Formats: sequence, C-alpha cells, structure tokens
Amino acid sequence: QDLAHRALAEGDIYATIRALSRAVDLQPGNWRVALQLAGLYERIGQFAASEALFESLATTFPAQRTTIALAHHNAVVASQRFDSLEDLASDHVLRDQPNPTPTWLRALLFAVAESHRPSEIWTRKAVECDQLDPGSRALLALVAPPGQTDDPARVHAVMTASLTSPPVIALRWRTLLDVSLIEAARAALEQDAPSLSAFETALGHWLTLDPQTADFIVIAEWEDLVPLAPTVDEFNQLCAAVLTSSRRVPLAGLQARIPPGNLDAVASLWLVALLAGDPGLASELSPVSSAAGFTPPPEISADTVRANLPSLFDRFTIPPALQYALVRATDPAPPAPRF
Repeated sequence: QDLAHRALAEGDIYATIRALSRAVDLQPGNWRVALQLAGLYERIGQFAASEALFESLATTFPAQRTTIALAHHNAVVASQRFDSLEDLASDHVLRDQPNPTPTWLRALLFAVAESHRPSEIWTRKAVECDQLDPGSRALLALVAPPGQTDDPARVHAVMTASLTSPPVIALRWRTLLDVSLIEAARAALEQDAPSLSAFETALGHWLTLDPQTADFIVIAEWEDLVPLAPTVDEFNQLCAAVLTSSRRVPLAGLQARIPPGNLDAVASLWLVALLAGDPGLASELSPVSSAAGFTPPPEISADTVRANLPSLFDRFTIPPALQYALVRATDPAPPAPRF
C-alpha cells in the first residue's frame, strides 16, 4: 500500500495498480484499497474490470454500500459512461421506492438525458419504468419523452404529480429547467415554494430569469443571491448555476465564501473560472491542482477539462450536481438553446 501511494504521487498509474492489486490479494478485507483500485481501472479505460470490482465490493461489503456506490457514481460520470450510470442509478431508485432519494433520482435523470437515445429507456428498461412511482415517471418523461408525447402533456403530468413524493418536489423545477421549459420551471418553483428553502427558491428565480433581462439586473440579483449560501453544499450549487446559466457574473463573491482550507471548494471554483471565462481567477486558483499531494500537477485548460475529469474527480470531492454541470459545460457538441 505504501508502494501504491508513492507510485501515485509520482504519477505512475500502472505501477499504482500493480501495487494495489498485490495489496488486495494480501488484504481481501480491506475494501478501501479495492475501491481505489476500481477507480484506477476506470481511469485507464479498463471498464470491465472496474465494473466487476465495484459490483463485487457492493456485494461483499453491504455495510459500505453507500460509500462504494458514490465512488462508482463518480467514476462513471467522469468517464461519461452514462449507460453504466443509468444502471447504477436505476437500481438505487427502484430499491428506494416509493420515495427514492433525490440524489439517485437526479443521477438517473442525468444519465438518461445524456444518453444518445434517451427515449429508448421506456423499452430498454420497460420493467423498471413500470415500477417507478408516478412522480418519478413524470420526471423521467420530461428528459426522455415516450413516443410522440409533446411538451404540454409532459408538463401537465409533472405539474399534477403527487406532492407526497419529496424527490419530485426537490427536483421538479430543476428538471423542467434542464429541458429548457423555463416558464414551467418558474411555475413549479412558485407552487413548491413552501417546501423549498429560501436559498433554493432564490436560486431557481435567478436561473429562470427572462433571457431579455438587462445584465445589470442579472448581476444585482446574483450578488443578492450569493450571501444566501452559507454552506459548502450551497456554494457548490452556485458554482453549478454559473455553468448552467451561461451568464457572465462576477465570481469574486464566491471566492470570498470559500471555507478556510477547503481545497475541494477551491478546486470547484477554479474549474468554474476556467469554463466561465475568468482566466485571472483561474490562474490565481490553479495551484490547487497540485495541493492534494499529487505531482506533477496536471496542465489543464478550458479545452482539456473534460479529458481530465477522471483525475479531477478522483483528486477532489466534487458533488454530483456540480459534476453534471461540468460534464454538460464541456460537452463538445453544440449546446441546445436553453430558452
């Protein structure tokens, strides 16, 4: 294991894998070592080995299932293997029926939306889709329209879905926003406001501003929004919002809210600055890329973020919502109009 740490610090992934493999053979009960090995298999493109090890760990160490599943999630998102993410997320969503956790339901929606043929999920996973609660089915229909279902029908289904399902309440406006149904997203925000935090309501309001809104109003509302985010989770939501909205806003307020010593938060803002066109701030924050004990640091530009996501997600703790925003912001395909 010490050999593995030294090899990884020197940037030799293959030597690290050999050392970790020996450690796993010697310590079959050390799930953390095996989990690191699974992540490295993913990074070098040995996806079959990665999947097999992640699945074996989840079965062998059920008490650690949550940690293992999150590491599996991070690995396949970084590799943009959305089919595997869809399988992983759907398993968790079905296991937690009738009230799946918002994290895994959002992962499923993201995986389906990012797949090449999202609507095929209704035939590819027909049995699983039939087992979903009505609210989850309505959200899924937003990102993967079944058949010839048009926008009004999809919006009606999700706006009339049972409000007894917390994940539907948590994700309804976000999912409508993801598919560019902006007016419906604003309506969902207003309808669900009693169940949402003041921060989330304000964030949703800002993200659904009319595209014709003057820049000075957009910036003023952003500067009012930033102080409403005292937690690291809310800080990361704001980072994701910058990428989701594609609006040019000052990032200095976010920099001031980074918790002291939190390298993960620094890394999040560094990536946002790279992609949002703030090279000065990105340069100021770039030393974070070598601050987690790895040398040499990666040379990352806005154009190479996507290719470096596996190492970045392994090095820093970046939450799913920001991971998804990073994947979408670095998609080489021309983005669909958001409004």
